[in-house]
Amino acid sequence: PGGVNPEGHLPFSLIIVVVTSTIVTGVVLTCAGLALIYYRKNNRFHAVTVKLQSPEYKLSKIRTSTIMTDYNPNYCFAGKMASLNELKEVPRRNISLLRALGHGAFGEVYEGHVVGISGESVPLQVAIKTLPDICSEQDEMDFLMEALIIR
Repeated sequence: PGGVNPEGHLPFSLIIVVVTSTIVTGVVLTCAGLALIYYRKNNRFHAVTVKLQSPEYKLSKIRTSTIMTDYNPNYCFAGKMASLNELKEVPRRNISLLRALGHGAFGEVYEGHVVGISGESVPLQVAIKTLPDICSEQDEMDFLMEALIIR
């Protein structure tokens, strides 16, 4: 009576159903867990990739490579004296980076916009040259001399 055979054992078909449903449930839960792990890892990887590709991150990170420069005859001002005081510093808040263009003689070069250079509120499209945080004094002087030349 009641699904139990006379010897007091459960029917074989009921045992098969219970074992099969347990296995199927285990497989479904395992697949769902793996899918969740993959989804989280993929989202984390995407977020890190976006951050590492951003111009702001590229500009702010410390460069570990030291760039050596040779004497550059283009730094001659045809007998005129030039002073670093002639360079105008642009506040960082007036500069926005759009994208990295590549690596220049000193560091990374970015496309960007700057406002307030000529007293206008319209953003001016510029190339922004950078100098690695770790560099020699000669690199800094060469960088400033190039800024004097291209100003």
